Amino acid sequence: MSPAETVSIDLAGAKVTIPSNTIAELWLARLGKPSVAPKIETPAPLFGASLDGGFYAGVTLHDGVPKRLVLLPGDHKGTWDNARAWAAERDGELPSRIDQLVLWQNMREQFEQTWYWSSEQYAPDAGCAWCQDFTDGDQLSRHKSAELRARAVRRLPL
Repeated sequence: MSPAETVSIDLAGAKVTIPSNTIAELWLARLGKPSVAPKIETPAPLFGASLDGGFYAGVTLHDGVPKRLVLLPGDHKGTWDNARAWAAERDGELPSRIDQLVLWQNMREQFEQTWYWSSEQYAPDAGCAWCQDFTDGDQLSRHKSAELRARAVRRLPL
């Protein structure tokens, strides 16, 4: 081991040398944290790179878990129920509101400057769902019978 990979301590007149990764593991265990950091299996591709039948759009949160977001090709215009069915036919789903913020930030050039459906219903009114404006980034609810644009996404593990 090189000196950079070890730590030496003078203890009661004796020099003790310990591998630095052992010290790190002991310290993390003392803090009650896992000794092994979560491992990302593959590095993230560049925004817009081809991935799983679509284009890599960034990292999103789904059910509190970070996921890779893939924007699928194609665009649709219709009611909310119609848009959900269209997305499912493409082996995808409508993006969540969080997904739409990631898409607005990283892939807005892939969208027309208009309103797009999200997958989320508007809690105070079951007849409405959330949507995202790709002109200025606003999010608000619209009646599900409105004809808005839609894009489909997939979420992949990190």
